[in-house]
Amino acid sequence: MVALLAAAAHAARLCLWQPWRTFGAPMVWVLHVAYGWIVIHLVLRGVAALGLVGELLAAHALTVGRSAA
Repeated sequence: MVALLAAAAHAARLCLWQPWRTFGAPMVWVLHVAYGWIVIHLVLRGVAALGLVGELLAAHALTVGRSAA
């Protein structure tokens, strides 16, 4: 439950950064993409705690997100 609350908080913070305004500047939007992967990881971590997906999927999302940025 804590991971899902943290994901919601980070998603709200990401929206405050207004990532849609940075599409013309790849050096900036790549930071938003990387931060978005943290949100995805936290959602998957919370869903994994509920037993709906595997724990490795959450870890994989985090490591893929790190290499994407």
